[in-house]
Amino acid sequence: MPRLFLIPTDLGNADLIDPRLVETIAPIEYLIVERLRTARRFLRKIGDKRNFDEAIRWLELDKHNPNVKNIRKTLQEAKSKSQDVGVLSEAGNPCIADPGSVIVSIAHELNFEIQPLVGPSSILLALTGSGLNGQQFVFHGYLPVQQAARNKQIRTMEKAVNAYGATQLFMETPYRNMALWKALLNQLNLSTLLHVSCDLTLDTQWIKTKKVIDWKNEIIDLHKRPCIFAIGRKMRLK
Repeated sequence: MPRLFLIPTDLGNADLIDPRLVETIAPIEYLIVERLRTARRFLRKIGDKRNFDEAIRWLELDKHNPNVKNIRKTLQEAKSKSQDVGVLSEAGNPCIADPGSVIVSIAHELNFEIQPLVGPSSILLALTGSGLNGQQFVFHGYLPVQQAARNKQIRTMEKAVNAYGATQLFMETPYRNMALWKALLNQLNLSTLLHVSCDLTLDTQWIKTKKVIDWKNEIIDLHKRPCIFAIGRKMRLK
């Protein structure tokens, strides 16, 4: 049975990638990636010495509009040759906040064996570092760009925290971080706990959880820095 490997990439610090990953990737001839340039750079960085033009059949995926026909064709071709396929995310684990789940769904239909590989996840790192409820949580991905819709989403997430206690995690394109941050401080109640994990795994890593009222007295710069945000409340221990 052919296998579909879900290959994690680093969040900026390649030293944290398991060196055994190269051994797993080396025999794979079919790779589905978000951006060809980024994928090639990552593979070279972790020690893959193959001639990428000759040794690998690439499929570059449009994350906004994945071409299901091309994905299915690539998987069927690999299966007919009893070849494994690899999926690379732009950062972190495939299928979380990226279009990889479409590939996995088709692979299940074609009876591939699915092999998720261990690697860094900014979402889970942020959750574990937040001190917020790790039993129930929701990841919303990107919030709406339009101001009114974004503010409504922020208030809806806060209501969910107050009603169910579930931690609400979300992210933003780095150059829009400060606009989101200002919206959070303006829309959330002063007593709500607001968390930010910035530059995870890097030397500049910064992780903080505070009440909104305390954040209002602090000036921070999140511009063009990869961040995961969360709102929630403390766990109520029995």
